This record gives sequence, structure tokens and C-alpha cells, in this order.
Amino acid sequence: MELIPVVKGVASYVPGFYTWRSRRRARLTANADYCYRTWLSHLVPLTESGGLQVPKTIAELGPGSSLGLGLAALLSGADTYYALDILKYSEDELSLVLLDELIELFRRRQPARIGWTSDSPVLFPGNLLTEELLESTLAEPRIEQIRRAIVAPTGNSGSITIQYTVPWNDPSVIRRGEVDLIVSTSVLEHVDDLAGTYDAFKQWLKPGGRMSHSIDFRSHFETKTWNSHWEYPEPIWKLVVGKKPYLINRQPCSTHLSMMTERGFEIDLEQRQTMKGTPRQHLASRWRAMSDDDLKCAEVLVQARLR
Repeated sequence: MELIPVVKGVASYVPGFYTWRSRRRARLTANADYCYRTWLSHLVPLTESGGLQVPKTIAELGPGSSLGLGLAALLSGADTYYALDILKYSEDELSLVLLDELIELFRRRQPARIGWTSDSPVLFPGNLLTEELLESTLAEPRIEQIRRAIVAPTGNSGSITIQYTVPWNDPSVIRRGEVDLIVSTSVLEHVDDLAGTYDAFKQWLKPGGRMSHSIDFRSHFETKTWNSHWEYPEPIWKLVVGKKPYLINRQPCSTHLSMMTERGFEIDLEQRQTMKGTPRQHLASRWRAMSDDDLKCAEVLVQARLR
């Protein structure tokens, strides 16, 4: 069990220390290529596993450093984008810059790698984002509506709605049964109230609505070995967490899948990335009985529909 994570946790009590580090780290993913690739990595498997067309209303949990994924969704044909976070990272100026860069990627029909492995397909989904569709979604009047919605106090401009809610702590921020698709990328591993969050997902989605979550079970660089965070007993883990507004909840893949199925979600897709790591005998007692599948699962892309 490493001591450096404990030292970092204690350091989080220094005023401003963690906020500075988290904002600096968040900006590393605020670029158009990342947002474009991430959106397509959610969208393409959805169409393959369930025949979904581009959803009209999407919600993203934890957009982080930018609203780029939602802007990519709007350029793909969505009309309404809800962005929900616990800390405010995104800024209008950055969103406007990203929008222009994303427009160029869509106009070029830029291929993107879809998936984790080096042999994952590199493609542009022209069968979904057709020439006819993009002619409409990339039309200058519609792009201007997106620009105005980014900076509008109400988040509305014409047919476009962008609602950025920080912090979100109540499911009522989105009307019941309004959303076609919920997405998150490396977010659900940070959520403390997982049960309440999955309850909110069920409430927001329309019947038959879909969700797509990439969940990262690694230690997020808190430890040298990717899964050594499961070595820490609860009292010591509380020291690691310190005063940070969030860290990781340490819940394994099976917890998320169980919470989905218990709420009436049907799993359409489960793509796991597995890795070797800390052996079972080194784990804290709370985690020692986890399944072999959980112990090896470093990341999962899970997509599900509400029955």
C-alpha cells in the first residue's frame, strides 16, 4: 500500500490546492479532436447495437473541461443538450472556439478511431451522418443558432437548447421522460451516490431511451498499479480522499451493471478492457471477494435501453 496517495489527500486540505490541480488536469481534454472522437465512440456502437438514429435530446453527466461532446452531438442533428456537472469548468469562450474546430472536422468527414484497441476501426459513419443530414446540421443559420445558445443566459436560440447546470443535485433539473440519450465518459466512477444517479437516469429517459457510459475503474494515477486503490481499508481511503470534492468510488463493474438491471435497463452492449494488476491477496477485506471479471476490468463501455 503506497503512502503518496495519503499525502496527496492530506494536502487537499490546503486552500485552493486541489481546485488548481483539478482545473489544470481538466483542460488537457478540452480539444476538438478528443470531443469529436469521444462522441462518435458513443454514437457508432449505439447504432450498431440498436439501430438508433441521432437522438434529438441528449444529457451528458460530467462534461468536465468543455461542452465539446454536446456541441458535436448538436452538429450531428441533436437539438437539445443538457450538461450536468458538480464543478464549473467550461467557459463560453472555449466552447465557441471548439465549435468552430468541430465544424471543420464534420465538414471534412474526419475519420476517427472507434474503440480502445490499435486495430479498432478508423472511420467516418457516413451511413448515419449522411450528406443530406450534414447539409442541414452544418447550415450557417443553424450553426449561428448554436453559437447564440452557447452565450444566451437562457441557453435557447431558435430550435437549439444548451442547458449547463452546475452543480446538479436534484433530478428535477430535467423533466421526466424528456431525454433520448444519456452519455458519460470516465464520470460514473467518481459518483458517490450511484443509486440516486441511476434513479435520475431512469427518470429522465423516455421509454426505450438509451444510455452510453464509458466507466474507468483504474486508480486515476493515485497509485502506480492500476487497481491498487482496492488495497486501502476504508479509514485510510478516507484520508486519500481528503477534502477533494470527488475522487473515485472504487465500485467495480458488476455494481454498475446490477444497478442498471435493477432499474429496468436492458444491457445492449458491454465492451470490457481487461488488465493484470494487484493480486487478490493484497486487496483490502472489502474487495477481496470480488469476481475475477471485476478484478481484471479496467474499463467498460456499457450501453443500455430503458424497457
